[in-house]
Amino acid sequence: SEVGRRCRIAGLGSSVASFQCMYVRRDANSLAHCLAGLTSGNNPLYSWSDNFPDWIREIADKDCNLGVN
Repeated sequence: SEVGRRCRIAGLGSSVASFQCMYVRRDANSLAHCLAGLTSGNNPLYSWSDNFPDWIREIADKDCNLGVN
């Protein structure tokens, strides 16, 4: 349920120093979808320390432009 989901999110947020939730239209959230699709049961973690791949920057730019229009 929506209430249960919000409680779980709030619980996760209480374990970190800073936490913020924002609504993002589905069509402006393709980067999250792409990144979530990278993980699997065999490889659940990907990380980049400083230099993000160009494809991440390109999708983020498109999402940001969709989010403000």
